[in-house]
Amino acid sequence: MKFGGLTRALAIARPLSPAAEHPPVAVTSDGSHAPTALTRLSLVRAGTPAFRQARPSLRSLSFAALVVTPIAVAAAYYFAVAADQFVAEFRFTLNTVDPPRLDPLSLFSGTATRSPAASESQILVQYMTSRAIVDEIGASLDLRRLFAPPQADWWARLPRPASIEELVHYWQGQVDPSYDPANGTVTVRVRGFAPGDALRLSQTIVAACEKLVNGLSLRARRDTWATSRPSWRRRKAGSERCSAISAGSATARG
Repeated sequence: MKFGGLTRALAIARPLSPAAEHPPVAVTSDGSHAPTALTRLSLVRAGTPAFRQARPSLRSLSFAALVVTPIAVAAAYYFAVAADQFVAEFRFTLNTVDPPRLDPLSLFSGTATRSPAASESQILVQYMTSRAIVDEIGASLDLRRLFAPPQADWWARLPRPASIEELVHYWQGQVDPSYDPANGTVTVRVRGFAPGDALRLSQTIVAACEKLVNGLSLRARRDTWATSRPSWRRRKAGSERCSAISAGSATARG
């Protein structure tokens, strides 16, 4: 059996690139070669200020998310999507012949008396934002159709189908009553998607308020009569006895 001879080869280490053995040279105008200087590149860590400036800061992102984006969305809605709404405004005052009543709670506000007209005005303000007036006006007007016309946009109109609670909540956003105690004026602003709808709704509110005020006045007169009726009967009986005694005395003298 014959084995072939083994031959040892020398391993020569060579650089990965010829540029590592020879520095870069530049060719001059006369054809000679001149060595050039190497440029050292510095590495920048992610946490250094130079790297931070390349990324948007948290303050800029917060400003864009909390200020710029809502303004852009609101502008796009009001200029491109929102439907026109019309406002009908009316004012009224209540007068009464009854004298002012003493109110112990008004002592804390600096006024010892309270006018019955002021109490009725505040009752009307609360009534115009309650479910009672929605039920009263709903008997003569279709409020769901009035608050959801075809020209209204999806965000501002009343959603369908709407329950009575949703209708009352939407009503409170469309009808805005306020009372000024300085001059006793009640101001009501009614919004609608058409001028005729806002006017018709305001007229219906005025009629409902007049009905409530007349009912309160009639109830107050009945309460006053029920309170004063026993004393009136006593005075009447006393006057009748006096008339009888006077008649008896005149007969005895005659």
